[in-house]
Amino acid sequence: MAAEDPSVNLLRVMSENEQNDSGSGAEAPPSAAASADGGSRRSRVRLIVTLVAVLASPLLAEAWLRYMIFHGSEPGDAVRDARRYADPSSDDDFYKLQTALAAPERRREPHVYDPLIGWLSGAIEPGTYTHRDAAGLDGRRPVLLYGASYAHCADPHADCFQQIMEESELADRYALLNYGVGNSGIDQMYLLMRHSLDHYAGQDPVVVIGVVLETDFDRCMVRFRGWPKPHFSLTDDGGVELDGPVTEGVDAYLAEHPLQIRSYLWNLMLYGSDWLPESLRATLTGSEETMAHKRELIERLVVAIQQELESRGLDAFFVLFCRKEAVAPVPQVAWQERFITELLERHDFPYVLAKDALLRAGEEQQRDPVEYYLPDGLLKNHPSPEGNRVLFDTIRRGLSGRFDGGAGER
Repeated sequence: MAAEDPSVNLLRVMSENEQNDSGSGAEAPPSAAASADGGSRRSRVRLIVTLVAVLASPLLAEAWLRYMIFHGSEPGDAVRDARRYADPSSDDDFYKLQTALAAPERRREPHVYDPLIGWLSGAIEPGTYTHRDAAGLDGRRPVLLYGASYAHCADPHADCFQQIMEESELADRYALLNYGVGNSGIDQMYLLMRHSLDHYAGQDPVVVIGVVLETDFDRCMVRFRGWPKPHFSLTDDGGVELDGPVTEGVDAYLAEHPLQIRSYLWNLMLYGSDWLPESLRATLTGSEETMAHKRELIERLVVAIQQELESRGLDAFFVLFCRKEAVAPVPQVAWQERFITELLERHDFPYVLAKDALLRAGEEQQRDPVEYYLPDGLLKNHPSPEGNRVLFDTIRRGLSGRFDGGAGER
């Protein structure tokens, strides 16, 4: 057997000693160690690049979306639809964004500003809340109609409820003063009613509150609807409390209360897409808590209206207007219909349903009740002059005590 090379034997011994000292295996050749270090650095670089991409993607998407909303689109484009980013029934940010995106010719101040009500129609004097047509009562019993645009009428100078009253068999006994104010909510109707009734003390007025079921009650939730408006908060004693005077001017209000949307991409996912399960969406938006607060605020405002009227000993009833979808061939029934009618029943507050009047007229005239609404124009989907004549029957029924609920016939 050939003798072992002494140098090989020395290397073996040195290797065994190093293994014993370190407790590890053989040392990697220098070329293998360098390769491992290089691979580790490449892995770290890939990880950093991936993390940057993951973090930057939503930021870039957010930046792109903001550009498209405010600069890269035209009015009417879907990306500019404020409903994709906020809830129009409860969220000030919907109206703030809608205002920010409105064409200059559509962004205007209210015709008549009022620090208590927010805005008024030209028929009502700010501050005193006297009505320009009050001199025409001529000793007749006043019928005071409060409401929003359906009460005010698409054309308040022709075929509106006050003119129809004058042409009716009721004109010898009643005269209607229209306190309707377009775009207003149940909270503003309450304030206007409370601060105008003193003008009719001793005249035994009948108060009619004409409210669109699907929209006008919800408006009490917001402080801004294109214009600054009053807002009530709930009190610990079960009532409501007015937050304070209304800021004059859209720009002044928005400077004090700017948009609160932090991420349009996140809000798009919440409000403008079907990417999330409904249960998760409700949790993230807090919609159940918002709805509970809304219902409570609406009820307290209705009770406040009722208490004000009862303290004065006045007759009153609600006319519950409806949107055209409620009388369409396949009707859409909003949650407000059941909630409001049950609320009024619970508090014995009389009401008349406009939907029933429209359906009756459609059947008698063999017409689709949707035809009683304007098909186009600035006030599209509001009752037409012909529709107002149909709806006047709700006022006639209320004045004769023929209610659809709330107090039965009297």
